[in-house]
Amino acid sequence: MTISPVALITVHRAAQATITSALPHAPVVAEPQPRAARPRLVGTRGVLAAALRRAADGVAPPVCSPAH
Repeated sequence: MTISPVALITVHRAAQATITSALPHAPVVAEPQPRAARPRLVGTRGVLAAALRRAADGVAPPVCSPAH
């Protein structure tokens, strides 16, 4: 049974990375950066409803107009 040279190189690199990961000068994972604050959606629904109501009132026909 023969082993592929590509497999040997891959296994060697993986083993080398595992062995050197325990050294004191090994690279470390960067600290997670704080996430940017997202706008809260608590008041958004009410603000949107009020804006849509004002827009609807602006384009609505007068109350006493005859229906066609």
